[in-house]
Amino acid sequence: MKKSICIILIILLLSSLSSCINNNEVNTSTTPSLDASPSLVTDSYASLLPTHSTSVDRSIKYDTEGNLDYQAMWPEKKMLVWLYFDYFGILQYINNLDNSNPKPFSEFYTSIVSDELIVAYNDYLISLGKDYVIRFIRQDAIVDKIAEDYKALGDDNNAKQYFKFTEIYAYYFEFMKDMKNSGIQADIISSIANIKGTFSIEENDVTVQVNYTAIEESGADEINNDLLLDITDFLLDDEDKKLYGLFPDEYWSLFDKYNGIYGVYNNEIASSFIFYLRNDIINKYEVNISELDTIDEIDVFFDEIFDDYKTEITSSDLMLIRKFLDYSAYNELAGITTDKSNSTISYKYDADNNPAVINRFKDADYLQINKILAKWAARGYFNTSIVYNTDGSASASIAFAPYISYIVPGYQDYSNDSSDDIQYIPVEISRYILHDSRNKLIGIASWTKNGESAFDFLSTLFTDPHLSNLIYYGKNYKCENGLVKQNGNYSTSVLTASHMLYPNRVGEKRISDFKDAMSDAYIPPNYGFEPDITKMEYEFEEISRLCKEADSLWATHSDNFLSELENVITQLDALGYSRFLQDINKQLGQYIESKPRDKD
Repeated sequence: MKKSICIILIILLLSSLSSCINNNEVNTSTTPSLDASPSLVTDSYASLLPTHSTSVDRSIKYDTEGNLDYQAMWPEKKMLVWLYFDYFGILQYINNLDNSNPKPFSEFYTSIVSDELIVAYNDYLISLGKDYVIRFIRQDAIVDKIAEDYKALGDDNNAKQYFKFTEIYAYYFEFMKDMKNSGIQADIISSIANIKGTFSIEENDVTVQVNYTAIEESGADEINNDLLLDITDFLLDDEDKKLYGLFPDEYWSLFDKYNGIYGVYNNEIASSFIFYLRNDIINKYEVNISELDTIDEIDVFFDEIFDDYKTEITSSDLMLIRKFLDYSAYNELAGITTDKSNSTISYKYDADNNPAVINRFKDADYLQINKILAKWAARGYFNTSIVYNTDGSASASIAFAPYISYIVPGYQDYSNDSSDDIQYIPVEISRYILHDSRNKLIGIASWTKNGESAFDFLSTLFTDPHLSNLIYYGKNYKCENGLVKQNGNYSTSVLTASHMLYPNRVGEKRISDFKDAMSDAYIPPNYGFEPDITKMEYEFEEISRLCKEADSLWATHSDNFLSELENVITQLDALGYSRFLQDINKQLGQYIESKPRDKD
């Protein structure tokens, strides 16, 4: 049987950064902490960087079993145990078992968190005056059982695929429950990220793509099974509210349905849409790029320069704009939020600034954005980068023609495939948008005996950048002019606070503006709201198809976008689409009414 392993892990492919952690000598020096200065806003990155003024060699001490000896390394310091699931290391190890001479798991584990890195991490905590150190849980106990069950599947490749992408995560959950029931120490818990994607199996010599959801909401199982501690009282303690104050109140409301706060979500907290323009174009036309902060202004600029590049664009030798926008991007640029799990539902603030469900296809701002995109498509701004899916929707292939600009959500530098002398200069074209993805929850074990210390560490992790940068970039990372000059190890991202990482790509932002961004974040009108359509009787499959078709008309029917949109609207009306939106609007109103008025 032909073996096929075609993996698309949607939530795990968030970064192309990959390199092993630098394991040179440890630097231990007293480093400025955000504990003393809670504000993350600074005029200089230097004030947030560790100052390695005193370098001390540290010989690592091991116990009789060959493990890092915490008592000998940090005498009289409390040890906190951090549970996490090393999916990348475990998956590499499991795949390795199919080799004729498989390697032991220790080789995969030590590439994730080395003893040298643990020493640097804990020495830094001690330099901050902490009375505790962190022990990252060994994965061996979980891996042995996983390996045993995987080997038992024999040569059934389909079963192995299901095992690796849908069943493997249950072992971590059972491991946590066993630790609690046995009274084994645990203090910090990293819940598994939201896991959705596709993998391939073989049926009758035909490759079949399987859609799967292994983890719907990070931390939900742990909360519902009393494995995570309610940290609300810690957060609201007047002696230390820096973690609580870091995010808007709406962020903490994501836990309202659990009647308590059980940690901090650590993925896609907020982002801004960014327009990137080539620096040679900026210089040529003497552009003040800060003025290109709306789609309308970008459109006017394109009109001004189009004639100069028309020949190259027509011959497919150049794109005026590389196509990355999807419906969620241009909807949010129009002040509209479309439900990511149900593209039939959109939201907007009404004239009184109240959240409301809308028919986006009849919204003036939506129509304006689509008219602009239709014009760009009709004039060839996107070149041949637009391809059409089987359902008629448009998406982007990787375009090989040079491009003058692009728009992406968040600071993401795509200029590395261009000439070294070409840079793309970013400008924000939206406020920072607060996300409610409920992903990568980090919390405190419900059975910990070190609650105060565990919360102190959680608060420090999410407000002190050096802790995250140590794990991600390695203990001797350098930061020059706001940029780290080395790639990070994405495998360790489960142990970081992603918004705290220093960037290593031109145009990215993290530390210097995060608190400001949060203080002025745009809160989507449906933030935290989850519509329930389970008892509704509508032709959802057809409604969804039509909504996707309407969102793609600017690309598929750029010459007659408005007339084609009217046809789709007529079909949606016939299916009761307006009535469906009214039903959802009632649910939204009830959700808003049920929210606590004041968390303080």
